[in-house]
Amino acid sequence: MFFIVWAHKLILLWLGFAEQRLCSVCGQTRQFQLALQYKLFTIYWIFGAVSQKQYFNLCTVCKHGDKVEASQAEAQIQKNPIPFMHRWGLLVGVAAVVLLVVLSAVSS
Repeated sequence: MFFIVWAHKLILLWLGFAEQRLCSVCGQTRQFQLALQYKLFTIYWIFGAVSQKQYFNLCTVCKHGDKVEASQAEAQIQKNPIPFMHRWGLLVGVAAVVLLVVLSAVSS
């Protein structure tokens, strides 16, 4: 019997200190950090693909904050913070299956 295990997962990555300001929820001056929230689709928990991403400036205490434009946030960070297998894992999985099919066809 063959079955496919798949899942959706929401992941939050903290990218570093952004600023210190008044939090409207806490009511106090707090540190805000730049955070990336992305939705991950996986097959067999290994082969993933990002389906949606958003950047936020979040309060480090209550986790509430404001949405940040992607171009503005990506200008602040040097490299893509999403792990390789989350970004390209699904493509790697498809390439591995194609490679196995080609190798089995060639060896026959």
